[in-house]
Amino acid sequence: MKKESGKKISMEDLAGMVARGFAGMDTKFAKVNSQFEKIEKEFEKVEDNFKKIRTDILDIGDKFVPRHEFDTLLIRVSRLEQRVKEKVG
Repeated sequence: MKKESGKKISMEDLAGMVARGFAGMDTKFAKVNSQFEKIEKEFEKVEDNFKKIRTDILDIGDKFVPRHEFDTLLIRVSRLEQRVKEKVG
């Protein structure tokens, strides 16, 4: 059981205590909002970097011949070389 302290708190005192408790919350929330804004900007930078990397990768893919096409051409060249050897030899 709780002991009664004997002090009586008026509604005004209680309201003042609650108000003082919430007084610093505005600045704390402003600080948190500022931190979230910084994090959001950093995520935007990361997202832009990912987009650039993706574009670079797609560009690299356009510059190279797929392996199966290379293999097909290699087989065709080998056959042509064999035919030339047969006609020459």
